[in-house]
Amino acid sequence: MFSSPIFKTSQFCVASPDGLLLAILQQARIVVREITTLQVVHEISIPNDAASSAFSLVWAPSSTKVLLAAGDKLLVYSALDSSFQATVKNPASSSAKPTHVQFGPTDSEVAVFSHFGLKLALVNLATSSVVEVTNPKFHRPPSVSRGLSFRPGSHHLALLTRTNGKDSISIHLPGSRSVERAFHPDTVDAQGVLWASKGRWLIVWESAAHGHKMLMYTPDGHLFNTWAGPPDIGAEAQHFDLGAGVKHFHMDRLTTKAAVCDYTPTVTIMDLTIGSQMMRLAHPETVTPVDTLQVWLEQEQQPNNLPAFTRATHAFSPPERTTSTTAASSSDLVSGCFLADFDCVSGLLATVTEAHRSTLWIWDLNSVDLRSVIMFHGIVSSVAWHPLVPELLLITCTTDSTAPSTVYVWDPLLGGPRPVASPAQLRKPTTKPGAIAGPKNRAAWISAQTEPPLLLIHDGANGLVVAVGDAALDTAVSWGDNSHLSAKVLHGAAPAGPKVLDVAEMSFADEEGTVRVDDTFDFKKQKT
Repeated sequence: MFSSPIFKTSQFCVASPDGLLLAILQQARIVVREITTLQVVHEISIPNDAASSAFSLVWAPSSTKVLLAAGDKLLVYSALDSSFQATVKNPASSSAKPTHVQFGPTDSEVAVFSHFGLKLALVNLATSSVVEVTNPKFHRPPSVSRGLSFRPGSHHLALLTRTNGKDSISIHLPGSRSVERAFHPDTVDAQGVLWASKGRWLIVWESAAHGHKMLMYTPDGHLFNTWAGPPDIGAEAQHFDLGAGVKHFHMDRLTTKAAVCDYTPTVTIMDLTIGSQMMRLAHPETVTPVDTLQVWLEQEQQPNNLPAFTRATHAFSPPERTTSTTAASSSDLVSGCFLADFDCVSGLLATVTEAHRSTLWIWDLNSVDLRSVIMFHGIVSSVAWHPLVPELLLITCTTDSTAPSTVYVWDPLLGGPRPVASPAQLRKPTTKPGAIAGPKNRAAWISAQTEPPLLLIHDGANGLVVAVGDAALDTAVSWGDNSHLSAKVLHGAAPAGPKVLDVAEMSFADEEGTVRVDDTFDFKKQKT
């Protein structure tokens, strides 16, 4: 692996969906760089008040526009020139700014979730119109993707709402976003709605408090199939059907499989084309290395501060997670699967359990067996498969409150996990007792079919692009060996006088200026 020169970033540093450009918010401008050269191709000047109140920077699906959400307005710009600019104004106060902003399936649509989840505003930038839907069930960034889903191809919107303590799913037409149909799913507290099997079905799953339950609906709202938990529980605990149900639901990129995690050490793989169970994966208490199973153990850091891994030759038990007194008194807080993620062809599945947070399990779904087990010194905080390259995994681990997170890349042919970049390349870790925690490294794949594959890593101040390959074989990038990058705009200055598209103002408060939280158990989250 080899990396680019270090360049200045901020907490808003996002790669485009096509993997060609990089947008960075720096002071009162958005800097757009070309990833393969890291040269600046365009600079967008933004108002000073917008720069100081920015809370989100998002790329459009076509990678030709960027959206900056700042305070009481949304600013949309062309990424490579000044041919387009749109401003969406929100007359609400800054204390009631939107909780989440994202593009729809096209560049002309923006979804804006208001504070407390009172409204979802669907803004059409082409027609300067706004469609508002009240009471979306999920409106916070960690969970908002579970509450709305755009159908592949036709772009129909499925939205999960909750009114008067009852769940409802509405199907909205593309373009006008008028309601085509709506129905009440057979749930008490639905936790998500997703289009599956390339838009053939709507998948809805119940909260863990109401047992194992996944529902499969037709696009017109008719119930097709119901999954009520694994039928082959075997020697598991008695009264399994009375225990907690679905904890996490993870669908693959092909929308044909899903990993259903509950509060047991097993993961159920579902076939979403027909709604039936395919297999169950049980995390063993003892791991025994064999020819088909690679087991890697992290060793003490080398003199160059890079982690090293050795292959285990004897059976071992993964170390259990250390819990506080509060967590230890409630066993369900540290049970079940913490995360699961499919690779781009759904051949491999990476999982991390709550009981063994420092151990990563990689399953081969074709042979229904473990492919690799990796034990780290730190806690596995996130994993991400490359969106286009099979069997290439990005792993992020955290150690303590003062050291930056460590990033690794795993491939079955690499001979163990490889550290992506030493923390010293971006920021020297703080080692003084009582020091304030510094920024954590953030890593993400560049979604481009390049050879070698690329990933972006930054800490909110400095960043670099890493090529996962041999520098001698490099043909995709031309970073050179300069210690700094030129800030010259390659394409020259764009013509002045951008076209401003006035979009109707949106209000995120009711007529009386009060906020009424619906019965969606949101009050429990705000107390924590």
